[in-house]
Formats: sequence, structure tokens, C-alpha cells
Amino acid sequence: MRFPGRVSKTCVLCAALLTSGVARTYAADAQTCGTSGEREPAAARASLAAAEQDAASAMTGMGLGETLPGILADDGVVLIGNAPILRGRENVVRVLSALPGRKASQTWQPLRILVSRDGLFGTTFGISAIETGSGRAVTLARYITVWRCNAQNSWQAVAHADIRPTPPNVRVPADIPLTLGDSSPRDAFARADLDFARLAADSGAPAAFARFSAPDAITFAGTGEINIGPSGIRARMSEGRAGTIWKWHPVFTYVAATGDLGATVGESEIRVQGSAPFYGKYLTVWQRQPDGSLRFVVDGGNARPVPR
Repeated sequence: MRFPGRVSKTCVLCAALLTSGVARTYAADAQTCGTSGEREPAAARASLAAAEQDAASAMTGMGLGETLPGILADDGVVLIGNAPILRGRENVVRVLSALPGRKASQTWQPLRILVSRDGLFGTTFGISAIETGSGRAVTLARYITVWRCNAQNSWQAVAHADIRPTPPNVRVPADIPLTLGDSSPRDAFARADLDFARLAADSGAPAAFARFSAPDAITFAGTGEINIGPSGIRARMSEGRAGTIWKWHPVFTYVAATGDLGATVGESEIRVQGSAPFYGKYLTVWQRQPDGSLRFVVDGGNARPVPR
């Protein structure tokens, strides 16, 4: 999340148990990927949809905390509310193993499934329903997952954002860094994100979001909102944001070899006049448009701890 309340699967999973705190991990037959998204777009999307459905089915019995490590690449990144950016399966396991409700049943309903032209990179994002408390009460949340086809021709998650109206209470081991600093990569997607941030600093976030959003872009706000399209996003972000200072920078990017789809993961700092700074983190998915420009198709995130 770039500011508070901002309008802003698959698998080939480890067969071995992770021993870092999670009792077992999701393992299932791999969903084959690699179908060219350009020659057979429907087949490419169907393979990713099936992979995500496999993982979502596992979560109904095992919960996010035990399913997610099993679909995550070794160097994958996870964004959980009130935690720093977690990179690498080991760090993810260490935090999720102590997550309250990590075994709570959760379902995913994707709003969109996008796959790169070569069929080796994709994203899914949408609504999640999490059982909370007694009586099978349900909390609605949002999620964004970025996928990569691995050497075994199976989908594997490289980035995931869990976006809830009320973030869970997390315990972060002292040796996990609370900030990753400004180590921005320098590919085209990082440069687009940096241009996006510069425009927000110069002209305000409403103008920047309207300028850099795709025609059908979606933003997931921490409050539970879903905003669609440049004008809708701008209108919502213009409410009560006068005097806000915006800063953010990407620290990781994930990019399709064909250059048509990519994602940036980064850290943000938002200062509202008269209030303490808000520290956030975000996952933004970008798609190359017909005119060659890069525009985001979905953006969301959550809070991170105050840097030491």
C-alpha cells in the first residue's frame, strides 16, 4: 500500500516438508505451463487458472499459512500486513508459522488472469474470503499473485500480496530487516514505477495514478475498496488528500522475457500533514499497452513496521 486506505498458482510444490515451523506444505500435481500466450491465449490462461484453483482448493483445508510456502519460489516475495517485505521461502515460513489463523479456511476468486505472450509469466488477482472466529464468519479481502513458469514447466508464485481490511497480528523475528532500502532495479518496469513516484511527488497522487493506470486498472485499498479505471481511481484518491507527501521506490521487479508483463514490489512512505508518517509496501502489476507504454493493471499493498 502506498498510503493508508489507498485506492490504493500452479504449482510445483515442494514434496519435502519444510522444517522451519510449518507442519506441512501444499503439494499437488503440477499444472503444465509454457503454452504460448500469443498463439493460444485461452490455453495459457486456462493453465494458470487451473494452477491457482489447485492452490485455492488446498487453502480451504490448510489455510494460507500452510499453503503459500508450498507454491512460493525459493526467492519469492510475500506482502503480509504489518510485516516488512518478506523475501525467500525461509523467511516467509518463519513469519507465517506464527501467524494467527494461519490454518483458517480461505478461498480465492480471481477477477482477472493475465499471461505474457510467451506463456511463461502471469498474474492473478481478485477477492479472497477468509473464515474468521466461530460460526464460520467470513472476512472479505483481496490478493495479487505473480507467477512464473519454472524449469519443470509448472507454475510457481514469485510474489504475493495479502490485502485485508484488518491486518493480522504478526511477529517478525529480529533478524529479518524491517526495510530493504532504495535498491531499485533498473529495468523498464522499475523505471516506469520510479516515473510514477516522481509524478506523485510533483503533481500529487491522484494525477499520477490517473496518468499511469491502464484503462481497466484496479486498485485495492486497505479499507476494502476496489476502484476501477483512471477516472474512478483519481476521483477516490482526490478525497481528503490535500498536502500529502508521497514517496515510494521499487526494490524488486519480476518481468516476462517478452517484456509485455511485469511487476514491481516496493516500499512507500506517506506523510499527511499533522500525522505521523505511514510506512507501507506494495505490489504493482504492469502491462505494455498497444502504444508501447507501460501502465499498471492492478496495485495494492499493506502496512509495514516503522523502520528502526
